[in-house]
Amino acid sequence: MQQPRYMALSGTRNFSPFGNILLVSSDAGSTWSITPTLPPGIFASTPNINGSSQCPRIAYSATTPGVFLVSRTNGEPSLTVDNGNSFILSSSTTKPAGDTYADFSWKFTLVPDRVNGNKFYYVRNTQLWVATWNGSTSTPDYTWQLVNNSIGLRNYYEYQGVLSSPTEEGHIWIYSNSTESGAVKLSKSLNGGTTFTPITGFDRVIIAALGKGSEVPGDASYSAYAFGSRNNIWGIYQSVDLGDTWELIDTNDLYIANNPNCMGASLQTFGEVFIGSNGSGIYWVKS
Repeated sequence: MQQPRYMALSGTRNFSPFGNILLVSSDAGSTWSITPTLPPGIFASTPNINGSSQCPRIAYSATTPGVFLVSRTNGEPSLTVDNGNSFILSSSTTKPAGDTYADFSWKFTLVPDRVNGNKFYYVRNTQLWVATWNGSTSTPDYTWQLVNNSIGLRNYYEYQGVLSSPTEEGHIWIYSNSTESGAVKLSKSLNGGTTFTPITGFDRVIIAALGKGSEVPGDASYSAYAFGSRNNIWGIYQSVDLGDTWELIDTNDLYIANNPNCMGASLQTFGEVFIGSNGSGIYWVKS
């Protein structure tokens, strides 16, 4: 997100009282408020969280505070333009199905375009959809476009995700930990997801991130990172040229708990990467 003071958080209560919750912050997380409403079909109180509809992923507008898209397991992602006070569904006749999220699933299916604040990307199984908000807060609407029907991901891949560039509109990357022959490990699109180019050399990718560029003449405007195995060597890899070449920046102490599940790259400091370890703190790397 390009305005980090504004945040939104989705959660569930897996104990009594069961239910869903959305929270928002306008001070970089120092304080949080529960939204007065939830997306359609999502409830603050449920008999049990298993089998109940959830809203697992959020994509926050890169440019407009209070505007974010929330995925739903019971249907298309839903949009709020008033910081969670109300939610709407799109006017499109053709829409994507619901998020396939399950508990302890590391599938990151929804991201904003981090340059165009009216655009969001959503992965549904093999498909890539683009949602475009009309930019209005008084008469809000958004529409869906299926831009790619077969991006190479599969619903059953345990680790997978979609990433957007912090500096280039329409630059989309996808990754997965699949070891299947021909499966996507890491792939990029420079045209909004219409076509993807595989990044060769990776055996599998657990998590990936895009961050600040090197600012060296000739390098790309952003850097790419992947935690995985490349030519059978595990580590954290960095690319400054849109994935054409990769440098192994860390192989030490790679016991990042049992299941590292999220990764972020700094937008302020080139080469700074953070990995969530699923129970053992945050793993920090600086190239």
